[in-house]
Amino acid sequence: MARVVLSTDVANQFTDQVTEFEAEGATVRALYRALDKSHPGLGTFLEESTFVVINGEMVQDAFLEPLEDDSEVVFVPKIKGG
Repeated sequence: MARVVLSTDVANQFTDQVTEFEAEGATVRALYRALDKSHPGLGTFLEESTFVVINGEMVQDAFLEPLEDDSEVVFVPKIKGG
C-alpha cells in the first residue's frame, strides 16, 4: 500500500484531520478511485486540485504512474493566481 500525505486543509475536509495514511493502488488513477471509495469525493478533489509528488519527485501527468507498496504519494495543492 502506498503512503498518502495530504495537506491539513484537505484532511480537515475529507478525512477527519488525518493527514497521513495508507491506501491501495497500482497506479495513481487506481489510488484516486480507492480514495473516493474510502473518503467520498477525495479522489476527485485531489485529481482536479493538486499536483502529485511520488517519492519526492513531482510527476506531470501522473494518472497512469505506477505505484509500489512503499511509495509515498504527497498531494500538493495547486496555487491559484489571478
